[in-house]
Amino acid sequence: MMDKLEFSLWCDRLPFSQTTRRVIEGIRSSEPVRNRQSRVGNWTGRYTSDKMGRTIQFESRTEEFLAVVSYEHDDEVLEFYDQPSKIEMRYAAKSGRPVVFWHTPDFFVLRVDGAGWEEWKPQEKLVELAESMPNRYQRDEQGRWHCPPGEEYAAKYGLTYCVRSSSELNPIYVRNLNFLEDYLRDPHLQIDQTALKVMRDLFSEEPVMTLKALLEHVEAQHIYSALLLKYLYVDLNAAPLADSEYVHIFRDEQVARGYIIMSESPYRPPGSSEEIKVGIGQSIVWDGRPWTIYNHGDTSIALRSEGGDWVEIGKEEFCALVSQRKIAQPIQCGHANIGG
Repeated sequence: MMDKLEFSLWCDRLPFSQTTRRVIEGIRSSEPVRNRQSRVGNWTGRYTSDKMGRTIQFESRTEEFLAVVSYEHDDEVLEFYDQPSKIEMRYAAKSGRPVVFWHTPDFFVLRVDGAGWEEWKPQEKLVELAESMPNRYQRDEQGRWHCPPGEEYAAKYGLTYCVRSSSELNPIYVRNLNFLEDYLRDPHLQIDQTALKVMRDLFSEEPVMTLKALLEHVEAQHIYSALLLKYLYVDLNAAPLADSEYVHIFRDEQVARGYIIMSESPYRPPGSSEEIKVGIGQSIVWDGRPWTIYNHGDTSIALRSEGGDWVEIGKEEFCALVSQRKIAQPIQCGHANIGG
């Protein structure tokens, strides 16, 4: 969390009015306005946040749990608060009747470049709500969800109101968070010191190795604990942990960045002006189908499709396909990492 001076400088930089500062300060200094409710079919819990120095409530196993963990490991998120405050919603019902009530969003998030309330819901639920409450939930041409009454309230303070769902998140990242769920929810997560020494000795000789190779020396629970406690580093967007052969574990984030820079240097096939980045985790389009690069070896490249199909092709064949324009590269978007 930011201290008093850091918070003041952050507010000055954006800049926020004194009224907005008081709104944010009120959220930062208050307890959640309500406790999560455990109901039939619902799943509640608490996440111990190192970033916030407190436990954070969540009310759904999918959307809110994933939101909390993604906030925790997103460098753009400075602070986040659950059940932060009540805001006034005003809109017309489908029948035309005016609706006015006080609503408690799921989270209030302070980011490097702004702040605002965030509401998380399942994608399928949002589709239903857009039909039953079209003036409260709407989807734009780009597929992004909006809550006009929430946005109107937030705009009065120069803040934002976002409607979000887990469909926005990298599916590999979501799969890995679910894979690590028991570890992430353990408020007393620790690591065996003997296992930690073994890993430190291994990585002192080799700064990067696959999860499969590491599992030959250390039990899985010790590895996952080391990753979450930041003794080692992994990019959870790159490959499913269940596919250990394609997961690369690094001594630390600095090593990982250096490795990615080297592996992502543009690859120019002979006789072609095309540039294709062949680093681990890079997306490509092969003959009209999207694929992700999961391993970049000396002689071959392993790919996985969105549907889960695996294929390994030689570098010469890859080069030929690029030359024939059967392999291209879409525009890449940023993503959050975990570890460090």
